[in-house]
Amino acid sequence: MTSRRSAYTFHLRHYQNLLEAASADYMQYSDTAKRSIEHIRSEWANIWNAAQYAAQLGNGQSLIAIRNAVMACHHALGAWQEVIWLNKQACDISRQSGDSLGVARWTHDLGDIYHALGRYQDAETQYAEGERLHRACGRPELAMQSAHMRSMAMRALGQSGAAQQLCEHVLSEAQALGLNDWLAHPLYVRALLARDAGQLEQAARFVTHSLVIVQRTGERAMQAQCLQFLGEIALFTGDLQAAQNQLEASMAISERLDLRPRLMATLRVLAEVAQEDGRLSDAETLHERVIALTEPSKDRAQLARTYVSMARMSMNRHEPGLAVKSLLSAIAIHEELQDYRGGAASRVMLARLYLRLREWRLALAAGWQALRLAEQAGFLNPRSALTLLRRVRRL
Repeated sequence: MTSRRSAYTFHLRHYQNLLEAASADYMQYSDTAKRSIEHIRSEWANIWNAAQYAAQLGNGQSLIAIRNAVMACHHALGAWQEVIWLNKQACDISRQSGDSLGVARWTHDLGDIYHALGRYQDAETQYAEGERLHRACGRPELAMQSAHMRSMAMRALGQSGAAQQLCEHVLSEAQALGLNDWLAHPLYVRALLARDAGQLEQAARFVTHSLVIVQRTGERAMQAQCLQFLGEIALFTGDLQAAQNQLEASMAISERLDLRPRLMATLRVLAEVAQEDGRLSDAETLHERVIALTEPSKDRAQLARTYVSMARMSMNRHEPGLAVKSLLSAIAIHEELQDYRGGAASRVMLARLYLRLREWRLALAAGWQALRLAEQAGFLNPRSALTLLRRVRRL
């Protein structure tokens, strides 16, 4: 038994070191990052066994070290359920040792995972708790970050008014704390909310301000996010060349840094630009790239959005059967993730498609289901209903 335990301890150290080296590459965006991720992926079963054995041994230090390393690159690994388990374990370990700040940190990180998965209600709950715990620890600057992400989750849930109020509170608190370089993040949320309300010029102004800040601070991932946003605004207003330029600039950063979620989102929007420009073959190729990237990352929320984009393309090609199939695939994922907002928008599209096909009964059923989901998502008010409609049809 002693020799078996020693062997496991040796392997635990080995895989812990492997993960730490790979996550350091990933965080620094080194040229070896992709090779490191592939190495981890090939060893993932052994690493996962080592983490579980660390939990059995009560080796909290090693377990948290593995958690930290996996968190740095779990998007590329697609290790969603495993990293949820690791975060919950880290919370328990920190709680038992009296590390209140650690509990707050892991709680916030768990919110990030749920948010990335499209589990917005779970994310909002974790962020609210993370904010409370950080304030109890006397760390208002960390509490503010949890509040910022909570405003993102609230927006996704259709709670636009509450999200706006929280966003403005975060901006005021950041300014009071002198965190001027961090203002780019709540400014981005302010831009999202302005876009939801149809205030496109104001949205572009807010996100441009955000972009100027992150260009000064060198926050490259946020630069890619802001550039994609500007590309989407250009798409909404029909300036396809500007949209193409902004999105390609965003994609270049995401490819260089291996930002898988952002890259998938940008490719999907580029596909929509290609559709609007009549380049349907290019759009199809871009959709295929997104789907290929979702396989290893297991990003179900992004896959659902891609299916919706594919449905729109099929409708443009007058292929209603393929459009229905894509929408039903998206709806199945929305249900799996309990994404009422996305589910409502997809069902509105489906109802419109059935109306074109003169399938009155199916159109009525899809419309009724969309109405029920819109109520659950909080969209049954004028401002939020406008947000929902813009998910279905661009301005």
